[in-house]
Amino acid sequence: MTTKIAQAELTFQFKSPEFNGVGYSSHVQTIENTTSTRKKAIEDARLQAAKDAATAANNTNLVKFLNNFESRVYAQ
Repeated sequence: MTTKIAQAELTFQFKSPEFNGVGYSSHVQTIENTTSTRKKAIEDARLQAAKDAATAANNTNLVKFLNNFESRVYAQ
């Protein structure tokens, strides 16, 4: 009776470019691009909210009345 011996060689490799170094530069570039895009979107949303608040403040009935009154006074 013959015995067959099975051998297997296991090798471990990291899949993340952070650890194995393959494609690391494009990995870092992708992370930087994602971060900067997210920061820009947040800043744009903040600026738009400020513009909307300024527009809403200038669009009240009191401001409209004062502008109308001022223009009539200067027209006289």
